[in-house]
Amino acid sequence: MNRGTAAHAALALAALILQSVVFPHLQVAHVRPDLLLVLCVLSGLAHGPRGGAVTGFWVGLGQDLLAGRFLGLFILSKVTMGAFGGFAAQRVYRDRLVVPALACLVGTILQRLVIIAVMQTAGIRAVASPWQGALWAEALLNGLAGIVLFNVLTRLDRRLGHASA
Repeated sequence: MNRGTAAHAALALAALILQSVVFPHLQVAHVRPDLLLVLCVLSGLAHGPRGGAVTGFWVGLGQDLLAGRFLGLFILSKVTMGAFGGFAAQRVYRDRLVVPALACLVGTILQRLVIIAVMQTAGIRAVASPWQGALWAEALLNGLAGIVLFNVLTRLDRRLGHASA
């Protein structure tokens, strides 16, 4: 395993731990950012659709194993959102701060739609409309988290000598 892969794996593991151990206690009005989604989208922005999808697979697998039900649901949603980030990067100038924020915001909404579509296809009734609940607050939090994490990923890639996709 090279230094870049190890560093990105450590970042993904840290995000998984924060998401599952720390963030449940840091909710604001029952809303918390989805750091794993943000990491997948930003990995796609930085490393293209394949890099985002690979990150999405490993992060989604970790989330599926921790959730313990619907194995594959988070893999599918995170792979899709990682690839989304990569395809978005091919069409926009990604170095502006608004791009990672908007990509994470849109990714939050798309992920919710993917999860509901998969659940309905499997015959599992979704508990609510995709537009109900805290979707908009979560999307906003993910957009803000995207700005912060994008800077972290950019610095990490520069330090490791990686060029963006």
